[in-house]
Amino acid sequence: MNEAWAAIIAAIAAGLFGIGGAFVGLIVGRRQTTDQAHVEHGHWLREQRLQAYLNLVDTWDAVIKNLQAFQDNWWREVEAHQEHGGDVHLSVIAGRETGEAWATLRPATERVELLGPGKAVEAMYGILDAWRELSHVLDDQASAEPYATLEDRWYEAYGKGHVARANFHVAASTVVQTPPSPEGEFRL
Repeated sequence: MNEAWAAIIAAIAAGLFGIGGAFVGLIVGRRQTTDQAHVEHGHWLREQRLQAYLNLVDTWDAVIKNLQAFQDNWWREVEAHQEHGGDVHLSVIAGRETGEAWATLRPATERVELLGPGKAVEAMYGILDAWRELSHVLDDQASAEPYATLEDRWYEAYGKGHVARANFHVAASTVVQTPPSPEGEFRL
């Protein structure tokens, strides 16, 4: 009977170890699948962010170039305004220019804001602040009497725009160069 009990105990132990092993295998397999899904999503999100960041930088460069060209040609705008008898106020002309620039810049900033993370969004807000300042300088310049350029204020705001772009580049680089992990995204 000792041999029978030994066989029964061995069978029960083998069954328990088999069930325990299957349970551990199920948990480990699930964890691997979940980890893999997190990493794949992280790769996808990083690619989306990279495209959004590059689009914002390219858009900002184009907007700042166009605004600088408008500023450089300000006296031509004033002369054209005077030749036409002032039928369109200079503030309307400046508003049209800044409105077009904002229509170009806004979608790029919104996409960065949606994709995040916080560090990149904060740096993007620096670009928006620089944009607002440049826009205010142009508006103030258009309203100034006698239609003078506000070059000192313009170049100060223009410089802030370049600093904001550089800060965004650093933040975006940090985000893009951080590899995805199974634990998810850390506070960046």
